[in-house]
Amino acid sequence: MRGQTQSSGARRAATRRERQVEQVATEVAAVCLPSEGQASAESRCLPEMRSYLGLSAWDAYCWEQGRSRGHTARSAWDASTASIGRHGRRPAFDLSRPMLCSVAGQGVQGILAFARDAAEVSLLDRERPDLRYVTPQIASTSLPYKEPPADTQVWFRRNGDLLFTIAPGIVVDEDDQARNLGYAFGAVPRMLIAHLSTQAVLTGDPKIFLPHSMAELIRDLGMGSATGGKKGNISRFRNQTERLLHSSITLQQRGHPHLDQGVRLGIANSWRLWWNDNPGQRSFIDLSDIFFKLAISSPAPVSMHALKLFQKNPVQMDLYWWLTYRFSYLDRPTQVTWDQLMEQFGFQLAPGPQGRHQFKKAIIDALAKVLAVYQAARVEVTKHGLLLSPSPPHIPFKGLRALQAG
Repeated sequence: MRGQTQSSGARRAATRRERQVEQVATEVAAVCLPSEGQASAESRCLPEMRSYLGLSAWDAYCWEQGRSRGHTARSAWDASTASIGRHGRRPAFDLSRPMLCSVAGQGVQGILAFARDAAEVSLLDRERPDLRYVTPQIASTSLPYKEPPADTQVWFRRNGDLLFTIAPGIVVDEDDQARNLGYAFGAVPRMLIAHLSTQAVLTGDPKIFLPHSMAELIRDLGMGSATGGKKGNISRFRNQTERLLHSSITLQQRGHPHLDQGVRLGIANSWRLWWNDNPGQRSFIDLSDIFFKLAISSPAPVSMHALKLFQKNPVQMDLYWWLTYRFSYLDRPTQVTWDQLMEQFGFQLAPGPQGRHQFKKAIIDALAKVLAVYQAARVEVTKHGLLLSPSPPHIPFKGLRALQAG
């Protein structure tokens, strides 16, 4: 009797999982594929697109078509396999895959929401591309993800022999009291750096003029409509911008016992920022000579649509533009160990096995969502770290001259 109960429970769980996966597949198909016939849908909507679940748009379409004809979950899969085989592609959607089985029970609505967003990014990148550019040095390291403790004297991260350190700025208040501004952290400074780097590449001028209002700039950065008050995004944007512009950054190249080599840079030499509408004067940020040269020397192109999606989780943002830059020059499979990844992306976690476990889980979860958008990236999670194999960049780089010519 007990075995029969367990068997019945397992069957119910499997049926529930199949229904959840069916819902995910149907929703993704509805987003990815317009109702204009199979051939047109296949050509327009990125057949190789896979969602957070690892299924392609064509798989989802075949699955949805099979289920609409009354097939069972398994027969729908068999039908989609046959259909995909006729079109020369290996099927990606299989109920037996552990990732599907585990994800399907972890909040279907959240999975659906991200699948829709990933599908939208893929379609927008094809139909209305919106490019941004980041410097290789920024793409290779990371700012804090959250506010570091007050007693943190310096923030640093490593990427191989490159050591990135940042120290917070000090200002004097109106009452002549020195005040530590704290570290720039989270999505806002990352989006601002991408904006400044992009404008430097497009204009070839270190003096970056900003929109006539900060509300317009906030919208351009994908942060939504400007909101006031202490908890509004205007206050948060102003605070993080002030922290970033006053920060002192050092890039140090190590690896030789008899050589000390590095560069100290600030983001800007000067700036004028109006936090209310002032039609008479434009706000601007005049980039420092070093930052400007870094920005235009070898910019890494990224998708603004992807950045807007990832800005809710800066770990995803860092992984995304790191992979984009890394694959721009990777010519052979390379293993990046968990220790190296912790030095580069390490969060403010407790030391020891528990912190390491939390870090690995966060990276794996973030990577799954990044790969839902950056589908061509060949990244394998191993017990040692991430195995990177040569892949095309997410956004092909056609050269600075072609870029500036539009």
